Amino acid sequence: MKKLLTALFIIISSFAFAQKGLHLGASGNLNTVWIVNQNAYGGEEYDYTLKTGAGAGLNVGYNLTDHIGVFTGFKFSNQGQSYESSKNTGETRDISLRYNYIPLLVRFTGGSSSVKFYAQAGPQFGFISNATYEYDGPTIDPTKNDIKDRFNSGDNGVNFGIGANIDITSKIYINAGLDLFYSFNDINEDKFHIPDSSGVYEPSKNATGGLNIGVHYILFGKE
Repeated sequence: MKKLLTALFIIISSFAFAQKGLHLGASGNLNTVWIVNQNAYGGEEYDYTLKTGAGAGLNVGYNLTDHIGVFTGFKFSNQGQSYESSKNTGETRDISLRYNYIPLLVRFTGGSSSVKFYAQAGPQFGFISNATYEYDGPTIDPTKNDIKDRFNSGDNGVNFGIGANIDITSKIYINAGLDLFYSFNDINEDKFHIPDSSGVYEPSKNATGGLNIGVHYILFGKE
């Protein structure tokens, strides 16, 4: 009886361990990027145009149960906003920002086949590493300036993602999904809180949304 209980305990323990694991991975993303509520610094307010930004990072996570895990890591993200004048044809502005972020996410994973669906959410903490402003007009020579001093050093917000994990082997899987981010704080430095043409100042927020693809290795255990 004792041997039977011991064997049963080993089987159950092995199965439970197999559902958990330390996950190490690398990922890349391509996003549409926006600065919500543009700050025109007292000048003409331009129309928004589409801008994209790429990013990449390393991540680590641990499955606490069959379905719940916590993930973090480090990533950089190219962001900003492009604009064009509604008054002067061919007149454009472009703000390019680069941030380094550390997300802290809770992930739910469902399914028992080789394709598992996931949803994750949590805070994301970042700091700015570069900011440039580029202006181009039909009668004015293009200019490009460093404008890092116009922005707060930190950019904290919420990250949300949904997608699927696809097993390649028992230890390796790839994931593909939609990743979204929105700032909690105003990204503009206090001294650049300049009202718009109507006399109102609205805080500016970073927003991104796009495709995230990664490759992960389970250091021990099995997803």
